[in-house]
Amino acid sequence: MSCSAHLRLLLCCLLCAVMALPLPGQDNPYKIKNSLYTLYMEGHTNLLRPISLMWADSLSRQAVREGDQKAECLGAVLRLRHFTRGSDRQDMEREAENLRRVSRRNDFPRYYYYAYQLEIVWLINHGMLVSALHRCEQMRKEAYAENDPYGIFNCLRIMGQIYFSRMSNVQALDYFQQALDYQLNYLPLESPADSYFSLARAYSIGTHPNPAKGLEYAILAEKTSKVMQMKIQAVELQAELLYQLKRYQEFRDTHNRMMQLHRENKTLPSAHYYFAQVEKAILDQDYQQAYAYVDSIGHPIDMMLYKVRILEKMGRYKEAFELERRRESMRDSVQQQLQTMDLAEFNAQLESEQLKHENMLLDLQNSELQLKQMQQQIELERSISENKELALQNRDLELQQLKAETSLQQAESEREKLEHQQQKNELERQIMHNRYRTTNVIVLVGVLTLLMLLLIVYVHKRSRTARMLKAQNQELHQARGQMENALHEAEEQKRRAEQANTMKTMFIQNMSHEIRTPLNSIVGFTQILADQQMDLEETERKEFSQIILHNSELLTTLVDDLLALSELESGKYEIINQQVHCNVLCRETLATVDHRCPPHVRLCFTSEVGDDFTVTTDSRRVREVLVNLLVNAEKFTEKGEIRLHLSLTEHPGRLTFSVTDTGRGIPAGQAEEIFKRFTKLDTFVQGNGLGLSICRLIADCLHAEIKVDTAYTEGARFVFILPL
Repeated sequence: MSCSAHLRLLLCCLLCAVMALPLPGQDNPYKIKNSLYTLYMEGHTNLLRPISLMWADSLSRQAVREGDQKAECLGAVLRLRHFTRGSDRQDMEREAENLRRVSRRNDFPRYYYYAYQLEIVWLINHGMLVSALHRCEQMRKEAYAENDPYGIFNCLRIMGQIYFSRMSNVQALDYFQQALDYQLNYLPLESPADSYFSLARAYSIGTHPNPAKGLEYAILAEKTSKVMQMKIQAVELQAELLYQLKRYQEFRDTHNRMMQLHRENKTLPSAHYYFAQVEKAILDQDYQQAYAYVDSIGHPIDMMLYKVRILEKMGRYKEAFELERRRESMRDSVQQQLQTMDLAEFNAQLESEQLKHENMLLDLQNSELQLKQMQQQIELERSISENKELALQNRDLELQQLKAETSLQQAESEREKLEHQQQKNELERQIMHNRYRTTNVIVLVGVLTLLMLLLIVYVHKRSRTARMLKAQNQELHQARGQMENALHEAEEQKRRAEQANTMKTMFIQNMSHEIRTPLNSIVGFTQILADQQMDLEETERKEFSQIILHNSELLTTLVDDLLALSELESGKYEIINQQVHCNVLCRETLATVDHRCPPHVRLCFTSEVGDDFTVTTDSRRVREVLVNLLVNAEKFTEKGEIRLHLSLTEHPGRLTFSVTDTGRGIPAGQAEEIFKRFTKLDTFVQGNGLGLSICRLIADCLHAEIKVDTAYTEGARFVFILPL
């Protein structure tokens, strides 16, 4: 295959990679609110027009107001996809960074790496392969650092496509093989058709092509693809590879199948389609028709390649040789042009890096000058501070000197007064000393003795009183605590007794009513059927028998609910985990409740997984939950449909069963009330109010979650989320 075909196929493959996220459909595949999905579709339809930005901004603002984080990411996606259609790199990079910021804030890593994807595709389409490689390397580092499977896989695949466009088939094959192995190991739910197709194309061309290996991968691409366009391209590539292998009969069969697929699906032909048409005309020796298809190929190098093959088949070897020489010259010029573009881009980046380096040097010099100025300013301020400190110290010394002199003068004056007073006191003391010496000694001894006795008595009484008060306080504290505990226990026992009595009364009333109603019907209609004097027609007998059977089922369901509730509360509820085929389980459950469905209600099942998808859980307990949800939906739905749906994408990492009906619905304020025991929103509808309570208990045993989707307003929607 020539360089031009190589590049054109690369662009087709990159387009498929860009559109790897689900395309919009009528069934709202993004699982966002319908009003937001309408805004997204308007923006997607007008993607090439400036008005798409208005729709994208409206979607983002509305999503923020309604708290829909995924829709906010889709608004940023619309803006980026609009600017990737243009040629302004700055606008494209700004919107890519905005999408990465929005996806991080809302915790949607897939859109984070999707921004890298669109950015790299833009760079490749504008011939900036070196920048594309640098961007891809940055994406690889972040993806491996965060261990994000989707980012790692797309990084490997895009690296292969870049090397494929540069005609480096060895590196391209290595990256394509790594991408396929990683996808099969870590993304088992993603279709590997694109990876198989990339390997098939890489093996079909190059210095050492391997058509047989490429054919194996092309067949795998057709088998695993879920998109008709990819299936058709895989068949077209199979035809081309079979022609290279000279397996002409198989080539004809594959060519016929290719034409049949194009007629049935009316898809646009790819480059492989025209290659196969030319090869078919050469094989039929219809060289005029072959020339007509060659003109449809479009690129000069490809046209020259197939003209060479036609001339060889016609025996015009000299013209074929001359044309082949011209084709090789043109191909060399294309390769040289690619190298020149890479070199120019590399030089531009080098100049940019040099400018950045020079700016950094200038900034560094400015920083050094500023640092020197700051150091000089600091030294100046330090000198001023030291001078101020010295002046302050001098003032302190002068003040201390003045205080010392004043203190010395005061001390001298006090000393003189003290000496004078001492002389006076000495005279008086000598006069009184002899007179009162004996009397004072006697009185002092007596007073001291009396004070000692009084102090001993006081201390003894104080100590005994303190011990008695402490003992009494401890006894009062203990008695008070015992009384409070006794009162609390009495109130708690009273509350429990009243609650148990209320629950018992409610249980007896509910069970009496629920058992009496079907029993009355069974007894009444049984007596009618048993009465020989009643002349009943066969249709009436069948109708009465059906009523008896229906009420018997109600009694059985009531007994089963009571037994299940008893097992759950006693801790004897056994969980038996095993491999369960989810789709088979859902279909069997629908068959179980199908006979209860009202006549104007359609019961249906949809699934996002294949029939071979299994999960490890207790199938009997899961079926109990689904039966309860479906029976409730049948009770409250008079017309429309009841849908059981199985999803892996609604809550990533978990398996989601949802039962949606078009009935009366459930008020948002009572979404949790209905899971309480004996709770019924409509007392006139038959039921014991235990089913949803049992579902909640079973969900807890399975480490699962069951709730009402309050966002759904067309009826009621119950969601049962099971961990994988």
